Amino acid sequence: MSDLLPVNATKLEHALANITEQKLDLPVDIGDLWNADKCPVQFLPWLAYQHSVDFWDADWHEDVKRAAIKNAIYTHSIKGTRNAIENALLVIGITADVTAWHEFEPKKDPYTFEVVAWVSKQIKDGVFFIAPDLHNQARAMIDSHKSARDSYVLAVGAKMPAAINVTIASVAELEIHTVGVMS
Repeated sequence: MSDLLPVNATKLEHALANITEQKLDLPVDIGDLWNADKCPVQFLPWLAYQHSVDFWDADWHEDVKRAAIKNAIYTHSIKGTRNAIENALLVIGITADVTAWHEFEPKKDPYTFEVVAWVSKQIKDGVFFIAPDLHNQARAMIDSHKSARDSYVLAVGAKMPAAINVTIASVAELEIHTVGVMS
């Protein structure tokens, strides 16, 4: 490398050229740091920052973090649209039914919409589908992807992928009745 330097190169430039000629012993391939699928987990927050991921939670599962990073570029290209909101929520395991103001009968106030957010997967370890902070996470995702002029109403529910027994308990009598199986 030092043979590529000009004749008038300084001692510092020669020293730097000699250092960069030596093989750097890095623990990871530099190319992998830019790939959401190959990037080591400890570097994902920096990759998310580089991709301008709008909402990030360090407690998410690894696959949710990687999906948020991979989805960021496309989501930024459609920000302010219904698809942007639906895609952003899908990353954190929420299927959204978005209804715009003009789709209601009678029509609602302009630039308003309603979101019914259906949780279908667990995104954090040790936390059931509908965690106390899930509503806040959904709201943060919507806020960062909606048009600035829009306002909305959010409702959160859960869709279970498998058949489950629905049980109702009466607090006064402490009886448990099985209502049926939902699928």
